[in-house]
Amino acid sequence: MGKALSGLLLAAWMLVIFLFSSQTYEQQTLKPWLGQVLSEERMRRYFSWVRIRYGGHPISIEALGTAAFTEFFIRKAAHLTEYAVLGSLLLLALRYVFRRKRALVPLTVVLCFLFAAGDEYHQSFVSGRTPMAADALLDTLGAVVGIAITLLVIALFGLVPGKRVPAKERVG
Repeated sequence: MGKALSGLLLAAWMLVIFLFSSQTYEQQTLKPWLGQVLSEERMRRYFSWVRIRYGGHPISIEALGTAAFTEFFIRKAAHLTEYAVLGSLLLLALRYVFRRKRALVPLTVVLCFLFAAGDEYHQSFVSGRTPMAADALLDTLGAVVGIAITLLVIALFGLVPGKRVPAKERVG
């Protein structure tokens, strides 16, 4: 992936995250649809034992109801996924910019955390949205996962910016 393409994909993905964060809760909620497609009985049978605290709030079927309980986990999976992609794209873009590869991973993690914190702050201005420090930490965890997967792929396939590695020299 070239420098320009890497930067363009990163900017586009950051815009996607910003646009999702700009939507009100009512624009994003899945509860009406989940209420139609989920079996209350099955959800209670299989998941009534799940009880956690997140951001100081109890998360369980009893506390939230089936649809909101399910939506909570879908939303948190979305946080992890969107920031895994961000971490990967940012790492790939920064590889073209910085010579010191040792600082690359910590720098990428810090920048993803700062973007996540800024994103949570941005949500404080959006109707029906609540900024949560726990979400910024979850986002950062997602970025770390994306970075780790990207580093693994780079190691396995010998991908170096601007340099093609012959197939016979690649691991695997």
